Amino acid sequence: MNSTFCKTQLLISIFIGAFAVELLDLVKATSPDYWIYGHSHENTPDFEIGKSKLLTNQLGYVMAGEHLLFNQG
Repeated sequence: MNSTFCKTQLLISIFIGAFAVELLDLVKATSPDYWIYGHSHENTPDFEIGKSKLLTNQLGYVMAGEHLLFNQG
């Protein structure tokens, strides 16, 4: 492996918490009816954790074509 790759991987591991957070325990503990989340740049099908329904509606970057599944309704 080259040193640039290793440095990049180290930076990713250091800063990953700024981009993704694991909240499974919080959703389970608080059991809200709905958990609306965002900033993932892509839509995923709704799903459930316990009795909580998790949903998202991402616009994403239009120029990258990430907006195609955005629901304007």
